[in-house]
This record gives sequence, structure tokens and C-alpha cells, in this order.
Amino acid sequence: MAVKFKPVLITEPGVKGGGKRRYFAKVIASKVITLEKISKFIGMTGTFAECEVNAFLAAIVDAILHYLIDGNIIRLGELGSLRLKLRSEGRDNKNDVDVSCIKDVCIVFTPGKRLKEMLKKIEYKKIQERKKKTNN
Repeated sequence: MAVKFKPVLITEPGVKGGGKRRYFAKVIASKVITLEKISKFIGMTGTFAECEVNAFLAAIVDAILHYLIDGNIIRLGELGSLRLKLRSEGRDNKNDVDVSCIKDVCIVFTPGKRLKEMLKKIEYKKIQERKKKTNN
């Protein structure tokens, strides 16, 4: 199965003032897959009941939250790792850098070996835009 994409007209990322508008490829998501759907899939294909998988996934989310909030890197085996990243204002003097400089925090996911290998094997399919109907 191929990853579907379409051309989207946007301003160039990273160019002050937006720059020239150009077309970029954008992935078209097929579906949203929930934890519940993943639990059901694992329950049907393995030795664990769906309720056991749900309980495990809920517990792992709690554990990730517990350890990330302390600034830890979470390594999830072949899945990859999670870490926090700060966005802050720059200062000329390192002593001037304090909590007021921090503007945002986000979670960075770095894929593991198997996911990186999967990314190399992806096939792509361009989706043709549907022509708009005109009323004559």
C-alpha cells in the first residue's frame, strides 16, 4: 500500500515574510487509528486479551508522563524514544537565561531502527484533485 499525498500551495517555511508561495507535497491520512483499535488488533493476533492490552497501554502512557516531566529520555525499544525540547528566547549573557526565556515545550519523538527502515521502503501515490462541478 502506498502513502497518498497531494500538492498544497503554501509559503516557504523558514523564509521571513513568507517568501514565494510554492507547492509542497502533503500526506493525506487514510484514517485515524486509536489506542482502542490497536488494542483490538493485538488482542486478535496475540496471546493477550484486548482488556489486558488496553490496561498495559494506559499504564505505559502514565509511566511516560511520569518520567518525561522530570526531563528524562524515554527509550521504547524498537519503537523509538521520546524527549522534551524547549523553545526559548536567546540572551547575550548566559546568566540572563532563566525560566522567563522559555516560551514553549514540546515532545520530540525519534523513531527506532525498524521504523527508520520502514520509512526507507515507503511507496508514494499522488492523489488527483477532483474537478469542481460547475452549474451551467
